[in-house]
Amino acid sequence: MKIKYGFIYLMFILLIINIANSYSQKRDYLNKEIVLFFPSTQTDVMKGFTNNWYSNQLTSMKEPVIFNKLGVFIFRYTNLGIKPYTIRIELKKEKVLLDYKKTNGDGSYAVVGKIIKKKHKVLPISVWYDLLEKVDSCKFWTMSSFKNSITMKDGSYSFNLIMDGTEWVLEGNCSDNYHFVSRNTPENHGDERFAALCNYMESLIEK
Repeated sequence: MKIKYGFIYLMFILLIINIANSYSQKRDYLNKEIVLFFPSTQTDVMKGFTNNWYSNQLTSMKEPVIFNKLGVFIFRYTNLGIKPYTIRIELKKEKVLLDYKKTNGDGSYAVVGKIIKKKHKVLPISVWYDLLEKVDSCKFWTMSSFKNSITMKDGSYSFNLIMDGTEWVLEGNCSDNYHFVSRNTPENHGDERFAALCNYMESLIEK
């Protein structure tokens, strides 16, 4: 009987140690310097929480920062739902390259995961032109970065954020022209063409 209770006590101690270590790792992760993936000068929002949140997730996917790249042709769609994933499509030397990565995180600010699935493939050049057509169709380059964003007199931004859905973030950098658009469950909130563009990029994973 003493051996049984001793074993239970040992397991309890190990459980406490494991929880403490997990908390410590999470705290260290949140306190470390974050590489920002979005220009902090584009909106007031991207100077703080949102930029850190998106950047955390893209860092966990081992993605490159693209907003400061020159002479590139890249679109990247990031879905921050359960098991976040990102799809990066790049035109490089007449080749269309697709990189897909998925993690076991949950898309939140603090809980990031590890890559559990990835794919790299070369697509036909026609795919790039189809993508550009859909980008133009939804007027991506002139869409506000956030839904219902309002420019204030001092040049700052305010916006309404839906908290109970999934963030869809699309970045584009073509001919040194960078822009990003973030929408929450866009297919349900009046941004069907934007959703169709993102869904098209997702369909290319298995093309």
